[in-house]
Amino acid sequence: MGKTELRNAIFNVVEYLTKSQLSDHTEKLILHYFNDSKEDDAYDRAIGAIGRYCADDIPSGDAMPARLSKLLSVLKKEADAWDDE
Repeated sequence: MGKTELRNAIFNVVEYLTKSQLSDHTEKLILHYFNDSKEDDAYDRAIGAIGRYCADDIPSGDAMPARLSKLLSVLKKEADAWDDE
């Protein structure tokens, strides 16, 4: 677990939400948003970066599709591992 896994988890969520594959430029922009965040932990920084890139809010509760829930769980796990390093 490390930087690559966290980045991939972030990109997987964005690709799911946008329904398109990310370009290198887009990945760099999302990472800039992540690195520029003032949040305390990696998960909140990741969610903030996703929110800045995607125009729509991330669905919550019953409105959240199972696939998105799984992707966010992976993101949370990777972000927690990043914070523990």
